Amino acid sequence: MRRAAASLGLRVGLPLVGMAIGASGAHKGTDGEIALPAIGAVLGLVAASAIDIGYLSRAEDTAKPARMLAPAFSAGPNGNVRFGIGGTF
Repeated sequence: MRRAAASLGLRVGLPLVGMAIGASGAHKGTDGEIALPAIGAVLGLVAASAIDIGYLSRAEDTAKPARMLAPAFSAGPNGNVRFGIGGTF
């Protein structure tokens, strides 16, 4: 749940920050008044996607591979005895 919230925050927040940075550098009445905030928003989207793909989408490596050997022993009613080794690999 935390990763989903972080992803949403990045995908909404970084384009807004990029727009704000672009708007701060634009001069009123010029072509940059619209272009620079749009470029900032696109760069924010690209950065959010890169962070999401590179960091947030990676699975946590908490599970270790199950490798186990266990002895097996059984005794039957007629005196039959079996020994063995079983396991998962």
